[in-house]
Amino acid sequence: MLPMLFASIALAQGVFRYTDQAGSLTVTGKSARFTQLDGPVYKFTLTGSVVIDDKVQGLKMASKQVTLDAVPTKADAKKSEIRKAIATGGVDITKAVTTPQGSRVTRMVGSRGDYTNRTVDGLINLTGPVTLTNLDRAKNQNLVATGNSLVAVLEPKTTAKRNGLRSATLSGSAR
Repeated sequence: MLPMLFASIALAQGVFRYTDQAGSLTVTGKSARFTQLDGPVYKFTLTGSVVIDDKVQGLKMASKQVTLDAVPTKADAKKSEIRKAIATGGVDITKAVTTPQGSRVTRMVGSRGDYTNRTVDGLINLTGPVTLTNLDRAKNQNLVATGNSLVAVLEPKTTAKRNGLRSATLSGSAR
């Protein structure tokens, strides 16, 4: 049974696009390979202007190449989310949350990024050079930090705190 895979796959003018049945996960790239792993788990390998939009996690990722495992959410089998992703080449990851007080956007840029959805949070290991930008419109604060590598822990989208970024550690010539 392949309900997730055949939710929506479009190939137009050399562009691959996958969207799950609920529209919660969209994956695009110039070329793609995908395989079914265990049950409803799918592995995508995408190259060329790859963009991933995971609305369940509130996470967007852009890169030259991404290998991604997608799984259905526990709450709704029609919704999918990233379980694991490895991105290389111009990696740009954004985590955005909106609260009644305003929006918070965390952007992480580097040359290679590994993302793991750990159910209670998301873990990003980014190598670089890296840049971390955290914009809090509610407090009118902006933080920009750079380094050689970054380990970031992201809050799940469903958390009550709604900060997006739980913690970040920059290493090597951090500023």
